[in-house]
Amino acid sequence: MDINVINVNNIVISDYNKKHNIEKIIKRLDFNFMPHTIYKSINKYENYRHDVKLNDIDTIIQHLKYNKDTNYYYYNKLIDINITAPVDTTKPATLIKEINKHNPQEYVKTQEYINKYTLKDGKYYHVGILIAGNAGRPGGSLGKMNGSGVVGKKWEDTTFTTQEESIVSSWIRAENKITARFDPNKLFINTLGKNAINGNRPWGMLNTGKSTLVDTIQGHKYTEELTPRHEKKYSFSHAVLNVPFMDNKENVLNSRVSLFFGFGPNIAFSGRSNYGSGARTKIIYYDYDKHYMLFRNCVKAVYRANLANMIMCGVNVAIMAPISGGIYAKTRSGNTKRQINSEYKKILEEVLNETYPNGLGKQYKYYFDYVIHP
Repeated sequence: MDINVINVNNIVISDYNKKHNIEKIIKRLDFNFMPHTIYKSINKYENYRHDVKLNDIDTIIQHLKYNKDTNYYYYNKLIDINITAPVDTTKPATLIKEINKHNPQEYVKTQEYINKYTLKDGKYYHVGILIAGNAGRPGGSLGKMNGSGVVGKKWEDTTFTTQEESIVSSWIRAENKITARFDPNKLFINTLGKNAINGNRPWGMLNTGKSTLVDTIQGHKYTEELTPRHEKKYSFSHAVLNVPFMDNKENVLNSRVSLFFGFGPNIAFSGRSNYGSGARTKIIYYDYDKHYMLFRNCVKAVYRANLANMIMCGVNVAIMAPISGGIYAKTRSGNTKRQINSEYKKILEEVLNETYPNGLGKQYKYYFDYVIHP
């Protein structure tokens, strides 16, 4: 019988026939390439990346647990990180949008979806949440534009109405609740800030001081008039895997989730300052009749890129966000906002029916169990 040892990203590291080879597999894991929040789970005594020592291998081996249903050995201290069996790729995803039964005018909240789908029908699911961000500033108003940390104690606010700030705040508050000697700046720097990707910010404005320049780390200027080639500008996804999350009552959820950051076209939001990322990513000229289909294709590119990244990260329940459907589309006429909000399901169906480009010829929809559309 083969023993599949998987790491907490749900990626198969290696297959061996004998249990004693588990130690060899674990020793091969390169901890330097594992996300920050996973380090903390592997090492119960230390909190941050540089504190993880390979001498914890014995501790990991002692807690390995066999799951006869999946034929996997898990490190059972990490069960709450949604280690899941592979998706049944013979069945297409179920596309869902649920109404809050207590308030028919309100859709089910993200926390409720997480509670419902992380453990469903006796199976653990890996839930991924798409975050509608800004092309010039990771973390929205919670993070400093230069990636050096969070803005004061804004992360403690529980009343955000914007999706990105609400999700990121919930994650940071959960980390604070479960982590000794918690440093929100260090968490931000290592996941969304200046040390997130090879010592750099994952995306954002190239000039972060008092500047009106519109150049970005991504190499694009998002203020330009939309053309067919602009779709590629929005084919972006940044993942922060297996993070804790708060429920509506400020308790840490039992299961962890993965966050996927994307950003769509901004045709309306300038913010309060010409130096801000809103003004510096707002498309200068937009006409509904001329540009809407281009705008729609850019939103579609965001969904495609993030669904692809979710597949690579082992997500099988995708909670999608309304990309560019709020303040970024709030023009005087309101045409774009009304139209894009009416099309999210259709756009997602189009992407899910496309062939996922891994050479196997399967459509995106066969890599998920559930996709929650906005």
